[in-house]
Amino acid sequence: MDDMLKEVSPLLADDKTIAQLPETLLVSNEYDVLRDDSILYKKRLEDQGVPVTWCHLEDGFHGCIMLFDKKALSFPCSHKAMSSTVSFIKGIK
Repeated sequence: MDDMLKEVSPLLADDKTIAQLPETLLVSNEYDVLRDDSILYKKRLEDQGVPVTWCHLEDGFHGCIMLFDKKALSFPCSHKAMSSTVSFIKGIK
């Protein structure tokens, strides 16, 4: 069971695995059941020397980026999340 949980949550990965991860973009949302996990994961990455770009959306909710191009269903947080993602990708060396 413990091995299965490690495959589901990156928070449970060992430090050696975390330290091998590449530069990371982490988008967290204020209204997301995973918000606190995102913040803990950011700290784990930083503690292992992984460069982290963090975008916290105060008006964001879980899955908001999926509504980026849905016109009437699009939210400002969707555009902020997409903009952060595009900027991060453009900055990859």
